[in-house]
Amino acid sequence: TDYEARHIRATANVIIGANAGIAFVGCVECLAANNLIYKPNSWTSRILQETTTLDGVTFQPSSYGVFENNIVVFESSISTLVNVGSNTAPDTFIYRNNIWYCIDNADYDYQSWRAELPGTEANNLRQFDPRIVGGDTGSIRLESGSPAVDAVLNYWIDSDFNSMCSPDDIGPMEYLP
Repeated sequence: TDYEARHIRATANVIIGANAGIAFVGCVECLAANNLIYKPNSWTSRILQETTTLDGVTFQPSSYGVFENNIVVFESSISTLVNVGSNTAPDTFIYRNNIWYCIDNADYDYQSWRAELPGTEANNLRQFDPRIVGGDTGSIRLESGSPAVDAVLNYWIDSDFNSMCSPDDIGPMEYLP
């Protein structure tokens, strides 16, 4: 084959304090959907290509990734929202229907944010508090009034982080009143 990974899906995960929430490495047509990325240390996501050729085969660049229905809570000290490496095709990525929230700076500069987000952007909510409780403890749940409730765009998962069926909410878990 001419790729390292294809059609990989990372869905309904709770990712707390990692260097990068999601890394599209050598990925072609991969998906990150309905995840919670909470306070990543360096980047919310990465687009990388570690191997360009192997045994005479030239690999396709990381391309055509979809980042959708995720909740991303970050601090303004983050290095950059999306880290893009060489030999990738970041312009082919889609960032759609995500909630982005800078937890420590209500005036986070979203003009520079847009410059940090490669590819196509659609339906993203910027600086909307997702109303998450328990992010620092790992006992995560959505509060009443969260903009994530009943806001899923496409159904990528059959059950959520808590094994609930037919999740209609952005992120990895359904709101439970």
